[in-house]
Amino acid sequence: MIKCRSIRMVSILLAVFLLSEPVYGKAVSVENQDIPVIVEWQDGHGVGENGRMIYDGWAFDPENGSYVKFEDGSVVVKADRILETDDYGAYFTDTEAVAGTLAVRGEIIKYFSGSIQVVVENVDTHMEKTCCLTRNNEYRYNLPVPKGRYQVKEAEAIWNKTHYKVSMGTDVLEIKDDNTYLVEIQVLPEGGKLADDAAWDSVKESGTETGRAEPFPIDVHESSYDKRKEITSTHWPEIYLLIVIFIAVYGLYRYWTKRRR
Repeated sequence: MIKCRSIRMVSILLAVFLLSEPVYGKAVSVENQDIPVIVEWQDGHGVGENGRMIYDGWAFDPENGSYVKFEDGSVVVKADRILETDDYGAYFTDTEAVAGTLAVRGEIIKYFSGSIQVVVENVDTHMEKTCCLTRNNEYRYNLPVPKGRYQVKEAEAIWNKTHYKVSMGTDVLEIKDDNTYLVEIQVLPEGGKLADDAAWDSVKESGTETGRAEPFPIDVHESSYDKRKEITSTHWPEIYLLIVIFIAVYGLYRYWTKRRR
């Protein structure tokens, strides 16, 4: 009788542990949706509580109190709520439709394998859209936007926790019906003072000496890739959970053996 009761207690305890929500996989329930929480940012990518990069869908950024839409690991939209449409142009207003495309392209130096975070701003409404250029998308990203005037607000290149200087245009681009504008972001050699166009031209001419790689050809079609790179991490929460279960089962076993004596 005591043995059956102890086995039943062990089964119940195991069921509670296995069916309960793990401490490492918490999600925020918003508008009847369970979404991951961003615990940190790494080179412009959001990392969830399980230590892995968030590739697609919505996530909550508790530090900024905003919701972030990811696509292929890149930030597409940041908003104060979860949008009910995949039309990212609706981020500006719910009635505007996408009218054109900003073809964001990155020119990188040799051996650079980091990411380039680009923020584009509507100069009239001051609304911002963000994209991330990486090796996975070949440093190309087509950003759909509604009608309006746009300008690159900021760009940041990071690799191995090192911030590289970038050169970007400051021209205001006016998006009209079905047109595409090229936005070029150039990563400069580490420690270089080459911020103006003339200096960058000299880098292009002496690319072999400076270690600059050839730029990617301009192509307004969005590139795709099959493999997705995950941020590796040691799964300590799973290990802790197994240890707790083992201790609980062992404790019940010891209790049961003492009762039998």
